[in-house]
Amino acid sequence: MELAAGVPLLARFSYDDPDGMAGVLEEAEKRIRLRAARLRG
Repeated sequence: MELAAGVPLLARFSYDDPDGMAGVLEEAEKRIRLRAARLRG
């Protein structure tokens, strides 16, 4: 509910679909791991 106001600022947003929410989290995890690996060198 609190994030709904920021929807125009977000690339992806899911709130009523558990599979969609899991997909958003999985994509975030992938990006976090890639960024961490890049910054680690």
